Amino acid sequence: MSAPLPRWSDSVFRVVLIAIVGTPVVTLGGAMLWLRTGSHTDEGRALAQPIDFDHRHHVGDDGIACGYCHYDAARSDHAGVPETEVCLGCHRQIYPESPLLALVRESESTERPIHWRRVMDVPDHAHFPHAPHVLAGVGCETCHGRVDQMAAVAPAVNLHMGWCLDCHRDPEPHLRPREAVEEMGYTRPDEFVAEAVDPPLHCSGCHR
Repeated sequence: MSAPLPRWSDSVFRVVLIAIVGTPVVTLGGAMLWLRTGSHTDEGRALAQPIDFDHRHHVGDDGIACGYCHYDAARSDHAGVPETEVCLGCHRQIYPESPLLALVRESESTERPIHWRRVMDVPDHAHFPHAPHVLAGVGCETCHGRVDQMAAVAPAVNLHMGWCLDCHRDPEPHLRPREAVEEMGYTRPDEFVAEAVDPPLHCSGCHR
């Protein structure tokens, strides 16, 4: 009695089976790898903003503290971006007619806010409150990098869950005196002893 199917059908079946099982695995693995690349996180890639706000000049040259513009960072979940009035607090006196500030003047006259692009874009499924981190002594540059050396701000870290958990498991090296939180290029003195903190490691600490 002859075989109901030719021999080569076994090989075809194996190839089809491998394709059925392997395709989802490869697709999922590829997606997970892509999520960890700079192409997805924009790490190190400067974002174009509606106004060329040069942090090197404002922070590095003029010494404007982070909290002057991002004044909600120490008291709210969100650091926020400055309203037009904050910009004009300086620029009504300094270069008020500069072409670079045309959008600022337009925002004031129309009462429409400037639509800044979010640089550190925390996923919707994660909760990151700024205030507890600032009050605990986590420096701005820990997450945002040396913005005093950036013409246009770029994400300095990838914000992957593993990166956050590494800090939560061992926060002490990242802490500094509260008065030095906004200092760029800070070097912690050897004699500094950070206050003990106990950041959450359970899921609901960041996912709510």
